[in-house]
This record gives sequence, structure tokens and C-alpha cells, in this order.
Amino acid sequence: MSKTNKSGTIIILPKKVVAGTVNTYTFIYTAGKGGIKENGSIRIFFHGEHSWAKPQVFHVGHYPGYVSVTCSNGKVAVTPRLISTSLAEYGKPVDYQRYINSGYSGYSLQISITGASLAEGDRIKIVFGDIQNGKGFGAVCGHKVNPYIKRNEQAVFVTAVDNTGTGKFIELENSPELEIIPDKTAGFEVIGPSVAEVGEMFTLHIKARDRFYNATPDYSGVLKLTIAKKGLILPVKVQFIKNSLGTLLIKDIKAVEAGVYRISVIDEKTGIAGESYPVKVVKEKQYGIYWGDLHHHTGWSYDVVGPTGRITAPPVDTCRYARDIAASDFIAITDHHTVLDCQWTSPEEKKYAPLAWAPGVEAVKKLNKDGKFIVYMGMEFEDGRGHTNVIFLNDNPPYCKDKIQTIEDVWKFYNYKDIISIPHFHADWGVPKRWKAPVNEKIECLAEIASVFGRFEHMGNVPRYPRWMKNKYCNVQHHLGEGKKIGICCGSDNHMRQPGDLHLTAVIAKDKTKKSIFEALQNRHCYGTTHPRIFIDFKLNGHIMGDVIKSDENSNIREIEAEVLGSSKILRLDIIKNNKEIYSLFNQGRDIKFKLTDAGAKKDTKSDFYYLRILQDDNEMAWTSPIWVDVKNNAKRQTKI
Repeated sequence: MSKTNKSGTIIILPKKVVAGTVNTYTFIYTAGKGGIKENGSIRIFFHGEHSWAKPQVFHVGHYPGYVSVTCSNGKVAVTPRLISTSLAEYGKPVDYQRYINSGYSGYSLQISITGASLAEGDRIKIVFGDIQNGKGFGAVCGHKVNPYIKRNEQAVFVTAVDNTGTGKFIELENSPELEIIPDKTAGFEVIGPSVAEVGEMFTLHIKARDRFYNATPDYSGVLKLTIAKKGLILPVKVQFIKNSLGTLLIKDIKAVEAGVYRISVIDEKTGIAGESYPVKVVKEKQYGIYWGDLHHHTGWSYDVVGPTGRITAPPVDTCRYARDIAASDFIAITDHHTVLDCQWTSPEEKKYAPLAWAPGVEAVKKLNKDGKFIVYMGMEFEDGRGHTNVIFLNDNPPYCKDKIQTIEDVWKFYNYKDIISIPHFHADWGVPKRWKAPVNEKIECLAEIASVFGRFEHMGNVPRYPRWMKNKYCNVQHHLGEGKKIGICCGSDNHMRQPGDLHLTAVIAKDKTKKSIFEALQNRHCYGTTHPRIFIDFKLNGHIMGDVIKSDENSNIREIEAEVLGSSKILRLDIIKNNKEIYSLFNQGRDIKFKLTDAGAKKDTKSDFYYLRILQDDNEMAWTSPIWVDVKNNAKRQTKI
């Protein structure tokens, strides 16, 4: 799509807003030389990011984001039309072909010109979030900000004009840019290692944050650090100096005694405070717990970039956010495969396909460093069963330019080696026979139990199971019940350029290297949380989560051990066996440690599996990967505490 100023200009008011606030936005388009002929149109591409209000033209008082359109030329009729898959939410049919031809922008508003031509200087006023004299709800703006991205590029409303009525759109040279700034500092997110060894020196990461966990670069102050018991050597007070990232690193904190520690931080002048996630100090560290996001999108994904190729979130910048602001140990780049010249790539996207792979590979090469920060190249693949994230061990995997139609084709293309595929449950779709197809468990060893779309443990689970989900295949318990040995992970599916803040995967690995973390994921030595860095140690007969135990007639007793250190009070902890709750604890405070014996297996059972589910009083959750016991005998089950 070429660019021009001859087709007119467009501005947006206001030009600056606070993240996550409800506003009314006014776009004013002024026709350029030659105007717009009758039957021509204007198209504005709205953000597909999840927190933005969706534009709609159907109801003033029932839904947010109402759009009204008026014209200064009384002879011209202006008719708005929404091009989006979200039309179904309003009971309207979806024109998928028109949506594809628009470039998969997410939500496109097309304004048709009829009755007369638009002359040079004529104006069209578009109000997004029109409250119509108090009847409407306004429109909420995006709630996330990435300091690595220019503030005036946090939201760009790409505008294109068909001034001839032929269907050929030309992008305006200066599309409206909205600056989004963080809200005021509301607290501190304090992150240390989940596991440390006595004598180890570690770094404490402190992020000044607003209510949406955006870093607040304008914060400065003196912080007081305290712990509830002795065992760490750390400074009493530190100066937080205003900086562009809104973060502070306190180095060389020393662990001197075994125990569980939470470091409290407070600005005594303002009362702004925070507390670290639990730090478990052990005498001898056998493994580490490393945190990361296995599912995020950069500016190269169609629902971030739109159809115009305006890249405001390159992989290097999203990965830097994960490393420097979210304090992630690892990150996976999973842009949509449709931008990578596979089966469903639209003609508009094909010109970007050859360019899309290289920036991800370049980010891996530039930022990946064993012991510091791990970056995996990947993609989000789409076929008849739904979406699947694919993660590569290699720094420079080959570009999949062939016509890949199924996930099995993907496995074959990459020679069944050094890849992991992870089903991503998020939409009420998928052909049943595709879900019934055999899977390669060495490759498809994990499933994403939670993301920005909701929580997908089982049909109808609460909280946050999408009410429109009816597909029984789109949840973890269904596949566990089918006998698949899949581990549990979470991924943010972040389309807002800030990975690592939500829906994290914790990996139990011997060290922070690319190979070690990848092998731990392959072995299902991992668990997922909706956000907080909850410490979980879950074992069965000495085996950790993800393991498969071979049981004979002399070893049918299952000794379950668990320790959970929450970031808030634990409302409920459940042990799940074969998709049934067999043991629960309620209101146990923040720390739980217990042992339990589960004796025997049900008659005719070939394999049992166990996992933990944790629900905190702040609605945050965690799930462990299961531990499987392959059964060789039949005995009645008896649970003892």
C-alpha cells in the first residue's frame, strides 16, 4: 500500500491519554486535492490489542466504543461500516472475505461516500467512544505501555483512502498517532530468584508500576527494605533514581541462612509499597526455577502490524521489555505463521512474509545469552484444529516458506527435531477429527492452560472460562483424559508489546541455558501461573512434575509431597487425580507444606496422573504439570493423610 498526502490529512484529539482510561476520541479528516469521488471511502484501522475498546456502530447505550460520523458537506452521505470478526458479538454476519482483503487489521472502520463527491477541504468528523449526550460508555484505550517504543507510536490509527471508488486504497502519509502514558505509580513489583543457595549473591529487580503493572519512568524516591526474619544481607535503604525504564536493580544481596524470604519495599514519604515474590533459600541448590513467556507477538503479527507494514514493535524491543522490565529469564517469539507465507497468508501480507522471519532470528542472535537471558525463535501455527505455538531450540531455524497445512506438516518440515509444539486454546473452533489425530508426544509435550483469552483447565472452569466456549477439545483435562502425556504451561498471547507480565511458565532446570530450559520443557518439568511467581515443589515417590513412573505390583503406594509458597493467601489447593479432586486444603495462609499417601489404583486402570491446582485470594492461579504412574496391577484406592 503506497502512501500519500494528496488524498487528505487526518488528526486525532486528544493527542495524549493515560493508559487504561475511558475517553472519547475525535478524528477529523480533511479531503485533499481532488477530494473523494462518490462511492469512494475512507478506512481507519483500529487496534486488535485486547484491552482496547472495539469500535462498533450498532448500539449507543449497550456497548462501549460507539462510532458516529458526520460530514461538513451536507450533500454527502457518510455511512460507517465495521469490518471485523467481532461482528458476531453484536449478532451481525461476518464478511470473512472482506476481512481478509482488508489485511486482517483486527477492527477496520470503513466510511462510504455517497450522494455526492467530497470536495477538497471538506471535513469528515469521526467520534470513537461517542457518549451521545450521556447515553454511551466512551472507549477504553490500551492499558499497556512499552518504554522501548516511542510514546507517539504506542497507538497508530493507520488511515487509507479510496478516492476513486475503485477499491484501491492509498495510505495517508501521516496517520493519527496517540501518545499513551502510564498512570501514576501505585506500587512496586519486586522480583528475586525463586530458589537461591546459602552463600549465593543475587540481584533484586524492582519495578515502579502503575495499576496495570506498566513501569512508571517518572518515579523517584528513597526505598526502605525489610525482611520478617534474619537470613539475608541487604541494604536498609536505597535511592530509586528516575530513569527511562522505571526499574531499579539491587545487586549483591547475600543469602546466609536457609528459609523462605519475602522482601518488603516501601517509600515512607508516599506510602507506595511492594513485596517480593517468595525466595526459597536452600543449603544446596539442585535446580533453579526460571520464569518466562512462551507466547507473545511482535509488530510482525498481522493483528499488531495491520496491513500497512508499520512496525512499531520489532522483536528486539518486545524481548528487551521481557528482559529489562518484566525480569524474565526466557522468552519465545511466536508471531502468526500467516505472516510467514504459509497456507492462509493473504495477498496483502505476502509482501511482508519474506521480511518477517529475519527480525525474530536477529533478536535471538542479539539478545540470547546463556546464564543471562534466553530467547527462542518460534511461531503461532494455525490449522484445522486451531492454533499451536511452535518453539525452536536452534537460533536460526529455516524459514517455512513451503505450503504447510497441518501441524504434522510442521513437525515433518523441521525433521521432528529440536522443536516443541504447544496447543493454544482460545477459540470455539477446531475440526474434531483433527483433534483426534495421533500426536507426537516427544514434540507436543505441553499445553497452554491459561492466556489472555482465559483459563482452559476443563469445560466451564471458573474463574475466567470464556462463556462462548463449547468445543470439548479446547481444554487440558480433555486431552489428559484421552491419555496424552502433556505438561502444563501458560503464555500471555500478548499483542500489546509487553511480554512477561502475565501468564508465565516456570521451568525447573539445572541452569539458565538455552538447552537446559528447552530440555526441561520437553520433559514437562514446568508449571504455569496467571501472573505471580508462586514457588511450587510437587513430587510423587521422589519424582518431580512431568515425570512418568513405572509401577509394578510391589510399588503401588504413592507418596505425594508438596510445598507451595504463594504471593498472597492461598484460598484453595487441590490435588487432581485422573481429572478428579481427591484432596483439598482451604485458607491455609501463604505457605503450605504437606505429605499425603495415595494407596493403590482403581481396577483396570492402566495409568494414573496427578497434578496440583492453586487458587489465591487475589484470583491468581497456578497449575503444575502432572506426574504419571503407569500401572501394572489393580488395587483399590485409599487416600490417607
